[in-house]
Amino acid sequence: MNSDEASAPESQLVSRRLEKLEAIRQMGIEPYPYRFEATHKSKEVKDGFEALETAGTEVAVAGRLMVTRDHGKSAFADLRDGEGRIQIYLKQAVVGEAAFQLWKLLDIGDFVGVSGSVFRTRTGEITVQVKKLELLSKAIRPLPVPKE
Repeated sequence: MNSDEASAPESQLVSRRLEKLEAIRQMGIEPYPYRFEATHKSKEVKDGFEALETAGTEVAVAGRLMVTRDHGKSAFADLRDGEGRIQIYLKQAVVGEAAFQLWKLLDIGDFVGVSGSVFRTRTGEITVQVKKLELLSKAIRPLPVPKE
């Protein structure tokens, strides 16, 4: 959640998300598709990283966006599934203009499916280089903020 979302009333957040939902539909994308064929869970990708990277195996993982870090024409994000968290990396030149436009309409809490190869970043984090991005479910309400 960015600082604008943290300070905005929930009704404004829901309105913004509904506008994004409509923009996604206008792009011809079904925001609640029937299925996504995941090949791996986050833990399987991390545990089998060496073999997956060596073989050049593409993986398909699905989960909820928890953190996003945009960098102009690329972005990193944390995807959480039932077994843990995995970092994903999107680059506009790789996923294409339409998928990157979709990316800009996504929010924390949305469910997505991604497929691509795995690599290790300079900081050592195991990451999926996204070649294909698919929206699985648009979250209308923001995730609850834990009380400290």
